Amino acid sequence: MVRMRAIENHRWVLRATNTGVTAAIDPYGRVTSSAPRHILTALRVGFGFENDVTFTLRTAIICLRLRLHHRTRSGL
Repeated sequence: MVRMRAIENHRWVLRATNTGVTAAIDPYGRVTSSAPRHILTALRVGFGFENDVTFTLRTAIICLRLRLHHRTRSGL
């Protein structure tokens, strides 16, 4: 599921958990580095910063603006 979120949002996902999967996932959904489960360890990975506006974020901004506009017009 996390790989799909990385692809959907075109963002790096750096996931750290205590007992599950610890991994770095690139914007294309590829796992670039991971650690075995239940092993005390650390990962050193390189990752990129993405600053483009995604479809999901753009849609959320539009919905928020419409809702705020509706609230101000209705006097709430």
